[in-house]
Amino acid sequence: FFDHGDGSFGVGISTMPAGGSAFTPHEAVKGTSMFAHWPAIAIDAGGTVYLTWDTNERQAGTTGGCNGAETPGANSIELVYTKDLGKTWSAPITVAHPGNARVFWPWVAAGNAGNASVVWYQTEPQDGMPDLDCQTGHVHVMESSLIGATGKKPQTWTVDAAGRVVHVGWVCQGGTTCV
Repeated sequence: FFDHGDGSFGVGISTMPAGGSAFTPHEAVKGTSMFAHWPAIAIDAGGTVYLTWDTNERQAGTTGGCNGAETPGANSIELVYTKDLGKTWSAPITVAHPGNARVFWPWVAAGNAGNASVVWYQTEPQDGMPDLDCQTGHVHVMESSLIGATGKKPQTWTVDAAGRVVHVGWVCQGGTTCV
């Protein structure tokens, strides 16, 4: 996770050569926003590294968020991968962008080469895209299976993993700052 100091972030990995004493950063995406605290990483059986994160779009010129912050907008769960330990990265793959709900806290697991599973939380459309640090959401656990994720036409299945709401209320995005 790389903070550019201008309100945008980059996500990537750092590698250290065998016997080395310094990490080399390999940035995957530059100039994105992030809603959760960090991206999640997994490695499949073929050595492909997957990285997922959530974006934090806000509606410019509005004040409907917590403490008068900009009102949340429709955001996304994104995924990139690298087959060469971060030297080159795929273009971002949008795993989820419901358009009428907030998505957050993605995690990724990988199995056989080219296969990954991304899970995340998602509010309901009736919630009106809440700013979850101070506004109530009806939260579901979603899962997307990507088969052949590194190919030209990956197959994707997305489900509501629990089939019901798992939480109603706020969800702190700021760690102990929400106390």
